[in-house]
Amino acid sequence: MSYKHLAGRLIETQRSMLGEPALEIARSVDGLSVEGDGTVTAVDGDDDGEVTIEFNTFSAGSDDLGTVVSAADDDDSVEFNSSTDQTQIGAILASGEYTISTSTSADAQDTLDSPDDIGTLFIEDRSTDSMQLWTAPGGADLDADGEDGVTESDLTTLIEDGAVTQDDSITAGDYVVHQVTASGLEGAIEANGGLADALGNGVTLTVEQANPIQNRDPKVINVTDSGDAVTLVEGDGAYYVAVDTGSDDLNVTRSGNDASIAAADEFTAEFTVTSDRLLESDDSDDHQSVNATFSVEEAETNLDSDPVSVQAADEQQIAGSTNYAPGTELTVRVRSTDDTQPRFFNTETVTVQADGTFNASFNFTDQSEGDTFTVTVRKSGTSVADADGQVTAGDATTTATATEGDDGTATATATATATATATATATATEADDSTPTETATETSTSTPGFGAVLAVIALIGAALLAVRRDN
Repeated sequence: MSYKHLAGRLIETQRSMLGEPALEIARSVDGLSVEGDGTVTAVDGDDDGEVTIEFNTFSAGSDDLGTVVSAADDDDSVEFNSSTDQTQIGAILASGEYTISTSTSADAQDTLDSPDDIGTLFIEDRSTDSMQLWTAPGGADLDADGEDGVTESDLTTLIEDGAVTQDDSITAGDYVVHQVTASGLEGAIEANGGLADALGNGVTLTVEQANPIQNRDPKVINVTDSGDAVTLVEGDGAYYVAVDTGSDDLNVTRSGNDASIAAADEFTAEFTVTSDRLLESDDSDDHQSVNATFSVEEAETNLDSDPVSVQAADEQQIAGSTNYAPGTELTVRVRSTDDTQPRFFNTETVTVQADGTFNASFNFTDQSEGDTFTVTVRKSGTSVADADGQVTAGDATTTATATEGDDGTATATATATATATATATATATEADDSTPTETATETSTSTPGFGAVLAVIALIGAALLAVRRDN
């Protein structure tokens, strides 16, 4: 068996118990396994035949950096004393190849001399790689599955659903999510009790204004002192700090005094690894940092037209655009005004799409041309856009009549109306040879975008056919 991991990580090894309830596992890791040091006793508490052991390569060799060895399953257990069961070393485990020896022997030296199994652990150098910025609707529930708090899986689901999108222009009130990609931090974070406690103890995250007012100190967003406004998520080689810029809990200061985020502010977020143990150096010049800059925009929402025009029909679309984060829910409301009868008041909830657009559909079939109304777009109960609206004439309609005179003459009349009218008259007369002849005249003021002439010809044909059948 072999394992490849990065320095500073919390790694897992799995051992088959072969039916034994307990065994001695000796890790022959260079600098650790000396006269039995590095010995771990594992107990298969759920009798499933195996125990998965977590080994913190950051804490290994130290008795004051938290747990070195633990069981991954709560039903199993391990016995390990970080003061007596390992050799103390002053630095993190160096990168390279290590041997793991296991057996059911109660003696660590016997395990080294006659192991039941031998494995290899490869430890590679860690790195601090990048920072990426995302946005999400302010106040959104980031716990996509509703279980166990916000996890990397939740954020991945929201990204796939389009509810978290990559962006460095953040609308005031929306989330800005900092994704830091860095390897080999898991062990240090675990040793500190989690990401919240690790910030300021080996790693730091600062968010500072990049464009302060002249002769004034920059604003600072204090991510470690902002309560529920900040959500910290630990992933696999990635760490997320989600900041709700619209939360009342967000701690923003300037020169130690309270401040607030405003439109046109720019902030640079910088994540830095400062741990001497992780970096194997106490020189600040060796600190590793990644950063990203985001700008804050004033919220802006507009309807596609003002005034809004609809027809007295179903599925009338009222559309608009906004810079609120995709996934934001808005309410579009239409309400009758003045002497409009019948009165109406309708709402529809819409979701901002990836391109910033939204669209609501309403039924105006009970209304008449000339009816007026107002359109209001609301977010969280607050109006963010409005416009007047009016019901206009519907699509052009065509009517036709056909009459027959005493002399067998049929007359067909077709009229198409919208903003213009077109009228055609056709007269059909039967000659002695029973072959009808026809004359047609047409007058038109304007053709409103569709074939009124074609409709007239069809009606003429229908009228002539009726005459033939009567004869």
